[in-house]
Amino acid sequence: MTTQQDIRPSLEQELHELEDSSDALDQRTGNLEMRSGFMVLFVFFALAVSVAALAVSLVGPGKTNTRTVVEQARATVPGPAAATPAVTPPRTVAVKLGEMFVRPNVTQVAAGKVTFTVQNTGKLVHEMIVAKAPVAVPTGGGKASERNSVGEVAELTPGKSGTTKISLKPGKYILFCNVPGHYAAGQKAAFTVTNG
Repeated sequence: MTTQQDIRPSLEQELHELEDSSDALDQRTGNLEMRSGFMVLFVFFALAVSVAALAVSLVGPGKTNTRTVVEQARATVPGPAAATPAVTPPRTVAVKLGEMFVRPNVTQVAAGKVTFTVQNTGKLVHEMIVAKAPVAVPTGGGKASERNSVGEVAELTPGKSGTTKISLKPGKYILFCNVPGHYAAGQKAAFTVTNG
């Protein structure tokens, strides 16, 4: 039979072992917390280095480009009509037409000769007119004025494509379909020509 005196040293020893285990666990927890803190600092440092490297690569050595990184980033964000404002090197603009939309692959080009390749992806006949903004919409007839037109791809049946080359000066333009009622229904897109 075991006595209370026999149990006491055993319990005290277990208690010391538990305290040692608790101390070891506290030390491990502290180490993990420290490692987590270092990891967060490392991630922020890596992010800062990445942003700095991006800024250096965008500006580049020896270039006189003074645009900021923020402006560079804004220039690459797609617009609402899935069009990317950018200057296309060959000055070719691909435009898709469909039921009440005009979707150019870019919304900005440099001044000069521009080739518009237009495809009717819709189920109705469409056309594309390039006109200097603003475009007047006279009452009656359901068509916009073509007085400011600088070029066009005439009526295209569904699935057909057409091309036009136009010499554009800097300014604001509108690409639109002038089949009766289409302009009023919103089949148009803003387009900008820059100085280059």
